[in-house]
This record gives sequence, C-alpha cells and structure tokens, in this order.
Amino acid sequence: MTKLNNLIRACSEHPGSVGQSYWQHFRFSSCMSLRLMKAAFAALVHALIPGMFQSTTSRAITDMYGRIQEQTHRSGSN
Repeated sequence: MTKLNNLIRACSEHPGSVGQSYWQHFRFSSCMSLRLMKAAFAALVHALIPGMFQSTTSRAITDMYGRIQEQTHRSGSN
C-alpha cells in the first residue's frame, strides 16, 4: 500500500511543483509526447532518405526545449 500512496502523492506533488494542475500537466506532457513521436518518425525517415526532413527533428527539439524552459520559468522551478 505504501508504494501506491507514494505514487498517488507523486501524481499530485510534481504537477504542483511546476505550477500546473494534474490536468494541465497531463495536457502539456501528452502534447510533448506526441511531438517527440513525430520528431522521432521524421528522424527515422531522414536516416533512410537523408534529403527529407533535414532539420525537422532539430527544430522540434529546440522548440520543445524552449517551451519547457518557459514553463519552468513561469512556475519559478529550477
């Protein structure tokens, strides 16, 4: 039961630590996950056909990093 309690506590503490509710954090994390999947697919296609998606993955990563940093600064977290 302790492991379950720890998991439940982590599910509420972490979103709060980054200035979000559970559902705001769920949405932000889900969107990032989908963007990562798209970037990974573009990287795979680029590996097979180097002329395609030459900067798609690096642009996506740079943009996602900026959004995460923006969220971190807004919440006052480090």
